[in-house]
Amino acid sequence: MRRYGYNIISHIVNRRSIRSYTSKKVSTSDITEILTAANCAPSGNNLQPWKFSVVINDEQLLKKLASLTILGTNGSLLDSSLPR
Repeated sequence: MRRYGYNIISHIVNRRSIRSYTSKKVSTSDITEILTAANCAPSGNNLQPWKFSVVINDEQLLKKLASLTILGTNGSLLDSSLPR
């Protein structure tokens, strides 16, 4: 199936789930481009129920936000009673 000049099936089949990250900073222009694409994503009844928060160059805020997630900043579960 070819649309828009590329093979859609090939992109779906060959996609990757990245689970390892580097400390390299993501450029503001890359973040803007990614969020622009995310805003174009389809949603049921066009509700677009998402909100984006971008934390750039604020290590304290980033660590605070990470501590509020199920996985802490080191990627381990904060509560050992939760299933993996």
